Amino acid sequence: MRKPKHPIFALCLVLLPALTFATQGGQVAFFHGQFTQKDLGNALIFSYNPKPNYLVGLDIGYKLPPKWQLLWRLFPNLQSSGLYQSAHLNLSYPYQGFHPKGLGLNPFLATTIHDLTPSSWPIKLGYTAGVGVSYYGFLPDKKAHLASLHTGQSVYSTRWLCYLMFEWHLSHPALRKWDIIWRIHHRSRCYGLFYPKVPGIHVGSDYFGLGLRYYF
Repeated sequence: MRKPKHPIFALCLVLLPALTFATQGGQVAFFHGQFTQKDLGNALIFSYNPKPNYLVGLDIGYKLPPKWQLLWRLFPNLQSSGLYQSAHLNLSYPYQGFHPKGLGLNPFLATTIHDLTPSSWPIKLGYTAGVGVSYYGFLPDKKAHLASLHTGQSVYSTRWLCYLMFEWHLSHPALRKWDIIWRIHHRSRCYGLFYPKVPGIHVGSDYFGLGLRYYF
């Protein structure tokens, strides 16, 4: 029997869901995304250039206890505003068509404003932004991002990059434990921190996608 190339991923898939479900304030999310040729700035304003590369993602996270809520400690009034911080592990699986490419590991810290709408509205709109690191057990650009090569721009990436996520989520009081989410999944060199800026070389990727989150 062939041994897994990266056993840490298999361990995370087995143990972390169990740990999360045992933690008060836990959450799990699943989303499916599509690669966009445009950069993060365009993605944030819903301007996309989609290509036939796809990604499925699983987030496992939990709301940090009060003593670890840094923003609450700095600004006590935020505790009653619905803003909170949480820790997450994202497992992502990029693929092109039906050809699998491999698994990525993206731990990150997120800040969430759970309700941006007036109290009289039946639908609640929230927003989350997170930052962390990203590790892929393969060089994702060489196969998963082949669709970008038609531009003639050389493409190169690294296994270790910065990870950013931005997310809008909708919920209804009748289904308090569920959110519909719109996610931007971003990997980059972080202004040269993970990879130097070189003319003609693009590092990182952006995916946009739709999914569901469950709180328990």
